[in-house]
Amino acid sequence: LMKMSGKARRKAVMFHGVSFKGRSISPKATRFDKVLMVGPYQRRKFIEAGILSADDPRIEMIGMPKLDQLVNGRIDRARARARLGVDDDMPLVLYAPTWTEHSSLYTMGEAMLDQLASMPNARVVVKLHDHLYDPSRNTVDWRARLDGHHWPNVTIAQSLDIIPMLVASDILISDASSVSNEYTLLDRPMIFADVPELLSGERYGQTVDLDTWGRKGGIVIGRPEEVCGAVQRCLERPDEHSEVRRQIARDIFSNPGSATQKALEVIYGELGLGQPGPEVLIPAPGDRPALNILHVASHPNVTRGGAVQMVTMARQLARRGHRVSVVFNNDPSERDELARRLEPTGVADVQCFPMETWKGVFAFRRYFRRGGFDVAHTHRPLALAFVLRGLIGLRVGAFLTQRGTTYRFENKRDRRAYRHGKLDRIVAVAHAVEKVLVRKEKLKPEKVAVVYGGFDTEAFARPDAGALRRELGLSDEGPVIGCIGAFHKKKDHGTLLEAFAEVPRSHPDARLVLVGEGRPKQLKRLERLARDLGMADKVIFTGYRSDIPNVAVALDVSVNTSSEGEGLTGALRESLAVGTPVVATDVSGNGEIVIDQQTGLLVPPGDAPALAKALIWALDHPQEMRRMGAEGKKLVWQCCTDQAQAEQIEALYWRILVAKGRSRGSRAPGPG
Repeated sequence: LMKMSGKARRKAVMFHGVSFKGRSISPKATRFDKVLMVGPYQRRKFIEAGILSADDPRIEMIGMPKLDQLVNGRIDRARARARLGVDDDMPLVLYAPTWTEHSSLYTMGEAMLDQLASMPNARVVVKLHDHLYDPSRNTVDWRARLDGHHWPNVTIAQSLDIIPMLVASDILISDASSVSNEYTLLDRPMIFADVPELLSGERYGQTVDLDTWGRKGGIVIGRPEEVCGAVQRCLERPDEHSEVRRQIARDIFSNPGSATQKALEVIYGELGLGQPGPEVLIPAPGDRPALNILHVASHPNVTRGGAVQMVTMARQLARRGHRVSVVFNNDPSERDELARRLEPTGVADVQCFPMETWKGVFAFRRYFRRGGFDVAHTHRPLALAFVLRGLIGLRVGAFLTQRGTTYRFENKRDRRAYRHGKLDRIVAVAHAVEKVLVRKEKLKPEKVAVVYGGFDTEAFARPDAGALRRELGLSDEGPVIGCIGAFHKKKDHGTLLEAFAEVPRSHPDARLVLVGEGRPKQLKRLERLARDLGMADKVIFTGYRSDIPNVAVALDVSVNTSSEGEGLTGALRESLAVGTPVVATDVSGNGEIVIDQQTGLLVPPGDAPALAKALIWALDHPQEMRRMGAEGKKLVWQCCTDQAQAEQIEALYWRILVAKGRSRGSRAPGPG
């Protein structure tokens, strides 16, 4: 880095944290024009080491910017707990060990979790250090190993961002991780798993500063059997070490809650730019003004997945205080009916334009110019091309499009549209989609952002488990396999019917429920195939249904047989949201939430024998499938809720607006 910066006019070094190992205290700091320090302790150590003097003008007391959100109240605690699968008021214990082979995870971690699993009055979340996912650093695949246990109250966190977990937790258990320093800012109880080998080992040796590490601010345990007693003591006496924790926090961290702003002020000063204005920072959620947002779908109504996702997103953005309008590809005469249906969502305005005509393009252009929109967000290629035509010569604050398939671009028009300079970002619904866009279509990685689709948490939190079976006259005991999805070639319902024909041989009471709509010709073909297979009395076609939570929860197994093109099948996300076990084809992004043998079963696409074998195994092993369904539920409630989707989309809007210098938000009243 120093070689690269040799020609720089000014050089500054900033520390990402305070390591209790003291390794940041290095003479290399004197090579910089500014030394941006985390707090008084770090400054004192530099002075004691004789590296910097007390009055050295290079020293700037900054703090730790990443911790601003830990203490300024901008992370919603209830939402953070919900993402971890904790939807009640039980105390939450966070176990966050360090990563080396001498850490508490290796020496007593599993035994401690065995003990904690016996506590009926606590939930436990395990946050694995980032390095524990690196096989070059560890001999054990800890994620797979811990997933192999069946602790009823223990969750292995999926996210790598620990800050929301700290906010969500009531007690921290650690060993030699600097996360204990960070946790002092919250002044909540801490437990330290004492591992002498770790503190005397080659990596740490004599550099450990136990006083600053924070051990005086918590309870130290030496054996796994002590952990439950320590947790109970923390719950009964949460303020026991409070004064010590607060002293540690004051000594370690400067400017808690405003370190980012302080760092920018110093950097701007060094660059001779004066003081940074409010447009430099992406506003925190609580400080963001309302945006005027337009969503445009090439769907004529709200029956298909893409349109459902648009409305789900629009509803949550409206609840976050934004003015959201939606446009459909339909005749204007259909507007009133669609507006009536969408009224409960909080959408401010609904419009319809025929997107295949220039008349529709010009009408949309007039609408857009009146609207004063800050953001335009399209869904599917036709909507993207339509809006691009309508925006010729017009400016838009942020312009995004949704991409939900792993198909290559169909034609030159699509390739031009997705590469258009006016388009700021493509929102891929799965990493599989991102991979195709970047590696095959050669789009710049920075133009693609991954945001998983969301599901309506309110609807999926309280489904009626018996509604569908009562309506269809199905018994509570007979196994029901279901497939939710439109009758489209890529969904490959034919393979599903062929596979299901094998199921009644071992499960004669089994029924297959097909939920969705499609072209009459396609439906008749499937009905004929069911008859030819002798399954006509065992297969039920329900047609389109809007009560998907009730459908999903009524199934013993939800199956998806897509053969190609899927980004990440919404029916899988929705089935797991209610804990229904899933069997899916291993195509596109399905494997990102259906982790084979962990959150469901994966089979090759188009392979009826393999699918039949998986379905029969699933019905033969209901307990195992329920366990997978429960794990899948935890996963999707962490990363696929409508709130999580809206948060990420809103942040994406702001990143674009800030980068383009249009971050004040709209004051326009909208088109009315």
